[in-house]
Amino acid sequence: MGDNGYGELGLEDTKFEKIPRKVEFFNSNRVVKKVCSGSRHSLVLTEKGKLYAFGDNSEGQCSGYDECYYKPSKVRFKQDETVVDIACGYSHSIAITNKGNVYSWGDTTNG
Repeated sequence: MGDNGYGELGLEDTKFEKIPRKVEFFNSNRVVKKVCSGSRHSLVLTEKGKLYAFGDNSEGQCSGYDECYYKPSKVRFKQDETVVDIACGYSHSIAITNKGNVYSWGDTTNG
């Protein structure tokens, strides 16, 4: 719930939400391990190591080419790598994979 002007709630719209709503994309076949949020974007890590991003992508923090993602979109990694942990900053994202690699993307203005 809360501000959703950039789709950061993953509800496939940009309406402000005063009460909690279920993110329908994450059903019983996608068990959530961790959720992180930046200023206007969110990341969801599944138990199987898949990463999804939604919200503002103006600084590339969702990884992709669209300005905004109104519904969760899969972030792609090398085929033999799965994500084990995630973090979000104001407008950047970080993922650690099962191979021990650290990936970061988004705005680097503040290092």
